[in-house]
Amino acid sequence: MPVRSYGVGWATTDTPGELVGIHGEANSGGAGEYTTCDRGASGYQVPVGKTFYITSVIFSGDAAGARFFIGYGDNDVGVSQPAPTNPVPITAELQCGAGDTTYQVMLWASVPAGKYPFIRCQTSVVKAHIVGIEV
Repeated sequence: MPVRSYGVGWATTDTPGELVGIHGEANSGGAGEYTTCDRGASGYQVPVGKTFYITSVIFSGDAAGARFFIGYGDNDVGVSQPAPTNPVPITAELQCGAGDTTYQVMLWASVPAGKYPFIRCQTSVVKAHIVGIEV
């Protein structure tokens, strides 16, 4: 019997329910603001007993040089707020080469159970769609 598999960036799964897409938009009134990524109406928290493996990030900024990084914290801070409790950066800084242009980066980073992934805006407005698997 053939096995169906689904690729997400660097990872492959045979269970479509493991595929996860989350979104964050930092409308920076000033550099250094945090936005908890959401999957619907509220901040996305990695379920107990699971790890969220980030495999790809699709992002854009409103200006050339817009920069951000991805991390996780202990709580949902909402949109463009001060840092969550115990913030942990998990990627290097990502940067837009031009404003209003979409970029995609393949990467591998993990967010443990119970944590809330965030984006931290370093400059101006940044939008990021983070894709991965939850296993």
